[in-house]
Amino acid sequence: MAAEAVGQILFIHGVVTINSASGESRTAVQGASVFEGESIVSDKASSMQLKMVDGGYLAVRPSTVIKIDNYRFKQDGQDKVQTSLLRGGLRSITGSIGQTRKESFKIRTPVATMGIRGTDLEVFYFPEDQGESVKKGVYLRINSGKGYIQTYAGVQFVGANETGYVADSQSLPELLSAPPAIFNRSDIFGLSPDSLDTLPSSRATEAEVLTQFLDLSDDAMPKFEAINFVDLSLPPDLYESWWADSLPNDGQVSFSYLESPSSFGGLANLTSKEVLNNKTGTFVYASNNLSVSSGNLLNSRSELKIDFSNDTLGYLLFLQFGISPSEARSVASSSNGGEWNFEGEGLLADFVSDEGMSMKNGSFKDSLSNIHAADGAWFGVFTGENAEGLYSTFDLNTQDGSYSISGASQTESSSELTLEPEPEPTPEPEPTPEPTPEPTPEPTPEPEPTPDPEPTPEPEPTPDPEP
Repeated sequence: MAAEAVGQILFIHGVVTINSASGESRTAVQGASVFEGESIVSDKASSMQLKMVDGGYLAVRPSTVIKIDNYRFKQDGQDKVQTSLLRGGLRSITGSIGQTRKESFKIRTPVATMGIRGTDLEVFYFPEDQGESVKKGVYLRINSGKGYIQTYAGVQFVGANETGYVADSQSLPELLSAPPAIFNRSDIFGLSPDSLDTLPSSRATEAEVLTQFLDLSDDAMPKFEAINFVDLSLPPDLYESWWADSLPNDGQVSFSYLESPSSFGGLANLTSKEVLNNKTGTFVYASNNLSVSSGNLLNSRSELKIDFSNDTLGYLLFLQFGISPSEARSVASSSNGGEWNFEGEGLLADFVSDEGMSMKNGSFKDSLSNIHAADGAWFGVFTGENAEGLYSTFDLNTQDGSYSISGASQTESSSELTLEPEPEPTPEPEPTPEPTPEPTPEPTPEPEPTPDPEPTPEPEPTPDPEP
């Protein structure tokens, strides 16, 4: 009976080899299938991502050796996923199996078994110490959902935004107070404007960074058959509590941006560099419908005001997560409510570069109203003949390493800010000169009063004649 394909290769950076169950080797190529029972070996600074048959995603880190033991997806109640990690790291966005058959998603290593519930997890296994900062052992980081690490000594449950660790199979696993440096890197899910066929070089940079932690020799590489993997099952008392309770957003996590027109092979109708170099004017690319890697997203807003003439932009990014009523509790996490806020300015050249535009001075307010300083990176590609559309991905992290989220925004059209030239100001009319006041005529002097005529002297009386 021929083995069934369990996943398709979406993209590759570097050299990745696939070994079949019969012992044949082939170089991984984009678009090819991977089958149950096959092992995957990535070289230094090389990585690969697959889309699985149940809708999940698997990212293979540099210098990693992993085997897909079982990947049964028949939707008959017996679905099962089991992988064996011999060294290196992986990230998994679980599909239907991890959401409906929660007790049937396992990852084995030589020192521990890990069980997974939910959607988003990262695992590293180092057979030897990787410098002073990273000790040998298994690291399990849960970005969303729930997981556990089990050894012969016991079980440690790992919740959302927590990191579990164990050094060997005889030790009791523990929770770390903060995730190690291997988890403080940008997310692998992203696109590049420079290539439609390979993992973008920004992710190559990530691969090279991770290689310093995964610089393991191939000379003494043992065969899977010679390894005693820890393969344990939860005891009945823990098994019941493990899958009985609900998780926030089970089966509802949106990763629709992974379903881009070319499924990570590149977006359709990318704008040419020549058009971008010659584009002028200021345009606004805005969206209220963002996709994120995990959590109950209630409201979202992305806005980029891009001045192509001056190679500058202003940005705004807002994500608001709700609290699931069944899970409302006094534990702060992205999936249990909170708000991310970023606003600032940057350069267009950085935004479209392989590394993306760095965002500083952001914040995350958790469900307990604690404010955490946050940083991020935002990376975009333009679509359309004249850059009418924009597809972008972002990675956000609190500076204390407690919370992280990744997502994407897609805008099909943009609006140009047409700045009408300001009319020249109408010169103020010269003030009308005040009329020269006519001189007030000097008052006509009052005529000198006419002197009263001298009274006519009364005539002297005529004397009476003498008798």
